[in-house]
Amino acid sequence: MGPERAHAELQWPNSVLVYDKMRRSDGQVMAGLRGLTLPIRRARWRLKPNGARDEVVVQISEDLHIPIMGAGRGGVHPPPRAWAPVLGGAYA
Repeated sequence: MGPERAHAELQWPNSVLVYDKMRRSDGQVMAGLRGLTLPIRRARWRLKPNGARDEVVVQISEDLHIPIMGAGRGGVHPPPRAWAPVLGGAYA
């Protein structure tokens, strides 16, 4: 069997299902992903306005449940449940 055939299941589009299964069922893969994602999830998240209109900053802060930098509160630690799916989509 040639290398092309041996790794055919790891080529797109089959790779999506293979890697997803590995992510859910392989202990070493799960541990590696946790090691990569835990620092991101445990970070203190704050929204930096950076010159955006106040109403936009407030809306995003409320939607994502993230405090506004300089508004008198520290970052959320760990991020609230509403923020977790956003992070999950970013590193999944």
